[in-house]
Amino acid sequence: MKIEKYTKADYTAIMDVWESSVKATHHFLKEDDFLFYKKIIPTDFLPKLKVYILEDNGLKAFIAVNESHLEMLFVKDDARGKGYGRKLIEYALHYLGVEQVDVNEQNEQAIGFYRKMGFEIRSMSATDGMGKDYPILHMCRTISSQMNKTFVVYGVSRGLGRAIAEHVVTDGDMLFGISRTEPQYFVGSDNRRWISADLSNPMVSAHKIKQVIGNQKIDCLIYNVGIWEEYAFSTAYDFEKESPEEIVKIVNTNITSCLLAVQSFIENLKLSNNSKLIFIGSTWGLDNHNGKEVVFSATKFALRGMVHALRESLKASRIAVSILNLGYLATEYEFTDTQSVLNEREGDLIPLSDAINALRFILSTTFASCVKEINMPAMNDENI
Repeated sequence: MKIEKYTKADYTAIMDVWESSVKATHHFLKEDDFLFYKKIIPTDFLPKLKVYILEDNGLKAFIAVNESHLEMLFVKDDARGKGYGRKLIEYALHYLGVEQVDVNEQNEQAIGFYRKMGFEIRSMSATDGMGKDYPILHMCRTISSQMNKTFVVYGVSRGLGRAIAEHVVTDGDMLFGISRTEPQYFVGSDNRRWISADLSNPMVSAHKIKQVIGNQKIDCLIYNVGIWEEYAFSTAYDFEKESPEEIVKIVNTNITSCLLAVQSFIENLKLSNNSKLIFIGSTWGLDNHNGKEVVFSATKFALRGMVHALRESLKASRIAVSILNLGYLATEYEFTDTQSVLNEREGDLIPLSDAINALRFILSTTFASCVKEINMPAMNDENI
């Protein structure tokens, strides 16, 4: 199954879907009017709209959108009841910014469908857009249905990134997850979209990610990325022997890609009425830590500098910028294994649930507050 933009070569198949769907659902439509719309749709309507088709061993359905207004959604008669309509409306809501739709008053099945998708009737017209005697219900998404958030989370394949995706992002939210390998828990999810990216190549990855997300609203961007030297946190570590290639890779991944990500998504964050920009930092970025890892530490200090500068740059746009500086995190344990972490590590590691609760606190604040920095070492952490 795939959804993609239509081409002129799809016109015939699109009109076959339209005719099949209308004959099955629009019994109130007069024959003369049916022929009238069949003639003008491919010439006067489709070329002026954003049209997307859903294919699954053939073209099964299509939508047509004009800005935030859903103009058409039709499913082939023999494909009805298989979820194609829901797939397309979810696509329109998440990727095309649809908020309104007009429905024939006589089409009770369609009215029920749109109500399930979060639309409510706001007004009514006695005739349709062409002045014909078919009453039209004007439906809009309700405030509660629009409350669902869009998250962009970097580093979702495992550890804290996975915990964020599974325990911060809710079922009603949209998540764009970025990592080098596709997380298995993304497979088959309607509101989770994976974007493959190699952040050690900042220019290419930033362009690719922006192309996928486009100009839609982002409520929360979490940059959860931090790679370190090959022999970091061990007695074998020696900065003098570190290769220039490794240094460049760490800086590109931890900092350069982060800078380009923030820059490319500022306009997206401005579209939210309570946007959050959150960096996952480290106690290696705090003053007077005891770690020896030069490059990793330098990048984590840089994140803190970014937070302070971005706070001044973005506060007029009500974009709250925060950093969570974590110590040793119990990433080898599952999110639900908090008690095991407490029993077995006795304060040497931070349970994932503690880090998630800190993020939930940041996300729970209003636009009137900015949580600049939270430092969270493990209780027995001797690094700080």
